[in-house]
Amino acid sequence: QKEKFAYLLHLVDDFNKQRIERMISNADDDFKEQQWSNPEYHKHFKLLKDITVKILRQPSEEDPNKDEYLKMDYRELAKMAVVSFSTRCCAKMLFNAMMQIDD
Repeated sequence: QKEKFAYLLHLVDDFNKQRIERMISNADDDFKEQQWSNPEYHKHFKLLKDITVKILRQPSEEDPNKDEYLKMDYRELAKMAVVSFSTRCCAKMLFNAMMQIDD
């Protein structure tokens, strides 16, 4: 949090906003994180398409390269973070009625 704002929450909000916009326009009922993070579709990911992120590997005794970093595409990391956050902290908003109340 170098810039003092919740970056992940902004990503999740952006994804949900675009899901709603696509649902309203009937463009796509099943808009997924993979589509949202496509650099051809989203200008944020287009700007950062060549960025890789270093992630420290999970240490293990058998692994001779345990101090090496894994390199991951920024887009993939952001997509996985949004999926994880949406699963653990804030479930995706449901737009289809689960039941109909007869009044």
